[in-house]
Amino acid sequence: MAFDHNAWNKLNNPDKLPVGDAIMTIVAARTDYVAALPQSNPFAIDTTGGNLFNTISPPLAGVRSGETLVRTPSENAASRSDVERF
Repeated sequence: MAFDHNAWNKLNNPDKLPVGDAIMTIVAARTDYVAALPQSNPFAIDTTGGNLFNTISPPLAGVRSGETLVRTPSENAASRSDVERF
């Protein structure tokens, strides 16, 4: 998900359940990119659903390292100094 930086700061309240985890910020665009992943496995352990969930649910670290921002040629690409990865 993409949020305006100020909106994300309001939503990212440490006293409430998280909306997601910030994975990248483009400073010049004042945009925060957020991944929303399951907090836990909703299926019973050692069931078909539980085992399948564990195999297809990506870890946050994998999402962070694999995140790529794709821009169309008409958009101004942010320089590397504008990108902050978490």
